Amino acid sequence: MLFSDQVTEFAQQYLFPRFKFPDKGWMNHDPFKKKSFSAFVKRHLQLRPGKQFAKEWDTIIAHAIVKKYTDMQCNINNDVRRTFMGNYRKVVLLYDVRRLTYLIGVSLPVDAKHSQCDPDKYAEGVSRWHEDGAMDDLMLFLATYVQTIHADWYFKNVLSMNPGATYLDIITPSDVAYACSLIKNSSHVWTAKMSNNGVVEKGTKPRSTSGQGAKRTFGMTTWNSNGIKYFEEAKDNWIGAYTKADPQYKILRNYWDIWIKTKGKEIKVVSKE
Repeated sequence: MLFSDQVTEFAQQYLFPRFKFPDKGWMNHDPFKKKSFSAFVKRHLQLRPGKQFAKEWDTIIAHAIVKKYTDMQCNINNDVRRTFMGNYRKVVLLYDVRRLTYLIGVSLPVDAKHSQCDPDKYAEGVSRWHEDGAMDDLMLFLATYVQTIHADWYFKNVLSMNPGATYLDIITPSDVAYACSLIKNSSHVWTAKMSNNGVVEKGTKPRSTSGQGAKRTFGMTTWNSNGIKYFEEAKDNWIGAYTKADPQYKILRNYWDIWIKTKGKEIKVVSKE
């Protein structure tokens, strides 16, 4: 395997699940900054024998990460858009029975009530859905929108390496927050397309990635500060569901186990694509 391919795989499988928006200036490697993005990469990416990290970073690593992140962000945005606009896509639902991993392949119709797919509500975390008695809606959101953040093969690879793991062990607070952020950013544009035969009026732009008034820099995100703030707040709201001492942790997993064996299992719709 070429080293650039190794970096690409590392970016997809290890970096992106943890870092959706690397810090500003991340492409500049400073060996004295132990908590920088590049320092994290240095600790976890295996180099070729006899190579120095600083040189590999400047010539191969940083550029390979930029390319992979750009490709992934584009593909994920397209998947979330298709999901929002009512197209069907294959969804792999994952759960654990007696410590054996099962893959249940089904196809789900996505949100038919497009205007009611409110990312702000999903960004609030598990508690609000539990209190409202609407956990089924949250489960469907996790199984459709959030599932698009990673490829099916990624889920299968992680499960094969971690027998007994479940779908909820693979998706992360940042995955949920990223799905919410994409919908928040562009749902009004997608709705306009559906309402006007695919034509969007001039001036209708994404909330956080229009790039208006901003100078584009290679390797830097096009998301503005408001969009990144929204993402960070949503991620923080979901941290509790991944903290064992928090009641949301048990609420989410108990309900998922029930949903996946009942309502989730019963949904059978032929994929449109």
